[in-house]
Amino acid sequence: MNFQPYPFHWVPAAGQRHASTDARPSGGYPTGMEVATLCGCRLDADNSELAWFWNTCPVAIGRRTRLLVFRCMGRALSRDR
Repeated sequence: MNFQPYPFHWVPAAGQRHASTDARPSGGYPTGMEVATLCGCRLDADNSELAWFWNTCPVAIGRRTRLLVFRCMGRALSRDR
C-alpha cells in the first residue's frame, strides 16, 4: 500500500483544480477519466501541463480543509485514549 499523506488528490478538470477522494491511478488521473470531486461534481480530468496552473476550486479548498482538520482531530483523539 502506498503512503498517502492526505485523504484526497488534486485533479484539474473543467477549468479549475479540484480535489477528489477517488482512487488515483499511478501517474495521476488520465485526461478524460471521470472523477467525483469534493465540490459534488463528476468531471473529466485534464492531465495536461497547463491545467495544473488553473485556479483552485473555492469549494474544494473549504472541503479539503475540513477533511484535514477532521483527520488531525481523529489522530489527536486516538492518542488520548
